[in-house]
Amino acid sequence: MQNMLIRLMLAQAQECAFEKMVLPGIHNQFFNLLRVAQEAAKVSDVYSTVHQSITQAPIKEHVPLAWSYTVQVKLEHYRALAHYFVAVAMLDHQLNSQDDTDQQEMLLYQLYDAMPDGLAPLSILRSKEERKRVGKAHLRKAIIGHEEAMRVQNLCKSLKKIEILQEILRVSHKRSLTKYSEHEQEDDFDMLNAPNIIGNQTRPADKTGWQRVAG
Repeated sequence: MQNMLIRLMLAQAQECAFEKMVLPGIHNQFFNLLRVAQEAAKVSDVYSTVHQSITQAPIKEHVPLAWSYTVQVKLEHYRALAHYFVAVAMLDHQLNSQDDTDQQEMLLYQLYDAMPDGLAPLSILRSKEERKRVGKAHLRKAIIGHEEAMRVQNLCKSLKKIEILQEILRVSHKRSLTKYSEHEQEDDFDMLNAPNIIGNQTRPADKTGWQRVAG
């Protein structure tokens, strides 16, 4: 029980750090968007750990059910936000001659547990069509995540009474839907699956020689 409470407090601290970071506004800039996405993914990761603990016996027998629902809403919400911000980075920005290609390539490699569709980072960066495919895949994940967060919130009477939470989830969902509609095509049957986004934490170097740099 004590370990679960510690994890919960750490998750809340991570959430507060994220909200403090984005409070002044989020600049629509490639590097910044990916950083925000990874911070959101980190919040989701820590809440996911809490959710695993809080739903196990005997802890779940001593914790209000609303706690479990709240944790689940937050892990889904922040995961969806992570996918949304990656989508914006892909759809709103194109690689040009002034960009640091190596840095963008490294950041993209660090972003995923596996590259989308087996594509190389540089292939995505250099191709407008691939960026669009990847961006839309992330938007689909974001929309699904926001819908799941709203579904879970509606299962809990206590959470349904929190109007500000309901509004945050609704606005986030609508924002992702609007972004997707801007890039949707009638003959669009590409169902590329967006990979998981790695939270902002240290990752050892692999055989490529790249190493994750903690933000």
